[in-house]
Amino acid sequence: MQAGGAGAGAAALLMTPYEAEAAIEALQARPPHDVGTRRWMQQAHAVERLNLQAHHSAASHHDEYVVEALVSHDKLPVLVLELIALECWKVKAFPSLRPALSKEVVHVSAYLVLQHEAQLINLLELCLFHRHVCESVGEDALVELADYCHRKVTYLVAQAGEYVRASTKKLERSAAELMAATQEEELQDKFDEVQFNSAICALTVLRYLTEFMPSLQPGVIARVLTTNDDIMGLIELLDNPPWKRRRKKKLERYADGKWAQVVGDERVRIGKHDAQVWLALNNLIVDPECRKRYTWDSLRVENVSKLKRHFNEMLFDQIPNLKDLARVVDEIILGGSSMGGEQIQPTFILEQVPEVFEGFMTKVEWAALVKEQKKKQFHPKTGEAVQSAKDQVESMLKSFEFLAQLEPEKVAAQPAKEANTLELELGPSGDRPWNPSLSLVLAVNVKKGSEEVSQPAEELGLALQGRRWKLHSVKEEAWLPESGWVKAKYGGKLAEGPFSCPTLTADLDEEGALSERDQRRLPKVHWVTVGNLATTSFALQLKARRADSPTGPNRLYQIQGGVLNVRDGGQQHFV
Repeated sequence: MQAGGAGAGAAALLMTPYEAEAAIEALQARPPHDVGTRRWMQQAHAVERLNLQAHHSAASHHDEYVVEALVSHDKLPVLVLELIALECWKVKAFPSLRPALSKEVVHVSAYLVLQHEAQLINLLELCLFHRHVCESVGEDALVELADYCHRKVTYLVAQAGEYVRASTKKLERSAAELMAATQEEELQDKFDEVQFNSAICALTVLRYLTEFMPSLQPGVIARVLTTNDDIMGLIELLDNPPWKRRRKKKLERYADGKWAQVVGDERVRIGKHDAQVWLALNNLIVDPECRKRYTWDSLRVENVSKLKRHFNEMLFDQIPNLKDLARVVDEIILGGSSMGGEQIQPTFILEQVPEVFEGFMTKVEWAALVKEQKKKQFHPKTGEAVQSAKDQVESMLKSFEFLAQLEPEKVAAQPAKEANTLELELGPSGDRPWNPSLSLVLAVNVKKGSEEVSQPAEELGLALQGRRWKLHSVKEEAWLPESGWVKAKYGGKLAEGPFSCPTLTADLDEEGALSERDQRRLPKVHWVTVGNLATTSFALQLKARRADSPTGPNRLYQIQGGVLNVRDGGQQHFV
């Protein structure tokens, strides 16, 4: 394995390639009985560090040595089995252990145990982005993982909405209500938060499985399509997405682990999680292999017809592949129950089942496990989980600092660093080839700062946000023609269009002065605007002042400067 991050970037590594490989070699699948033991806590902490390093390598486009080591040492099935074991523990043991885990001494350890599920599925989410990684997991582990994802999709459909409503309501609690909350209630809140985050990651994992479906084993395909019927669950998520909410009459969307207000043209953009659902549906419905294995009965046809209400040109512009989905949906509706599916059913049906999940849920003596863990792992004084958490405080702080480095800095819209100037050209209308009569380079006055600006987009029911920057005054003599064509180039983009100036109604007098009528009628300042925030990401407003003694219609207004409006970088160019 290559050393990868040696050199200048080594200081930014949480784990070197050699440390990561050693930690991965030591990974072992541990049953629910081991939850909270010293070895289990150490492995959970190692997974957390591996997860952080893997995300850092992916975000910085460096060698993904964590992912490759997991593949080469065949440890991805270990992560899947660890995930299933912890899921079963949370379902069967946590409700009985919650009072004991809520004690102040054990509270931190309990949080680390709950958080481990999110760390595991988040690491799997990153790894399974790659086809070769997904194909290397193995059929047994993939069947377990497919069922895990199905259970999380079911949670998102049936329970996540209630969690979102309850958590939103809790944000409005008073200080007295916050102080009155018990530690057990706080622990349950953390449990619900991890449950929601894990389900969101599982949705992405399911999309990756559907992406590589044709190359996966038949048992996995049958589990996703037939047994779990994930198509129907994904359709329900489009109608009632739990990652959207309204708070104080404002729309918010959940992404990257936090809720953020949706403003401007973000409202018409496809969210990250909505896109995962659309892509998964496209893979499952359009792919020829999947269509052969899926039978469309009347109920399924009725449900898939709900997708038509979501189809529009703006959706197709952002995800062009969905045009194929729209076509196939029309075919399904027209064909009815005769569409897809194998017409000849075999006499015997062989199906691979998730033995690990079923085994843990039915064969483990959970009452005895809870009793034992109360005395050993989660004892307030001698518990292994408590002692391990104390021993790992320094390492956890280091991981926290490393995580803080991964947060991107938010920068308001500002002039392009590579060019704080824009090029301006003026010429006669319809002159081809383009032969400008005036060329200027206008400089942005960065030192004076900027102010917020908003451009209404009434047809979309929103407003585009940006910043307004003043331009330095034009020192040389530059006259604005009576009419013509203007071109402005800024930040690698071009804005152009026609313009015209107010015209004289009477001849100039002998001294070259304007007539009294023109002095009253002609504005002292004339503005020429080219570009807009939606189509070109910038808009130039050119300022020209009327001359006191013009010498003709083409020397009536002299260019003085103007302002440059730049769209905020977070808003997508969608027109």
